[in-house]
Amino acid sequence: MNTIDKIIMLLEKNKKTQKELTDWLGLDKSTFSAWKNGKSQSYNKYLSGIASFLNVSTDYLLDNEEFDETDDDLVILNRNAKKLPPENRKLLIDMAKAMLKEEFNDN
Repeated sequence: MNTIDKIIMLLEKNKKTQKELTDWLGLDKSTFSAWKNGKSQSYNKYLSGIASFLNVSTDYLLDNEEFDETDDDLVILNRNAKKLPPENRKLLIDMAKAMLKEEFNDN
């Protein structure tokens, strides 16, 4: 799945429109059409903003791995975890660490 396909899929999953994304980025909606039709790849310079809007990392958008339902659940978990009070967010991270039995890199 290429970057534009991922952006389109994530817009649908997040119930967002192309217009909402382009408005948020300060672009004309026709810009997204050019991206979608392969006439422009200028989206590359907006990847950070697009990732922020969609609550994913730029690495995820650029990665060619397929998106599956587990990824969808992780996107939703990440988005909602950001809304938690700090003490609850810490509990969630501690539970994930315990389940994975691996240390997270705090750098």
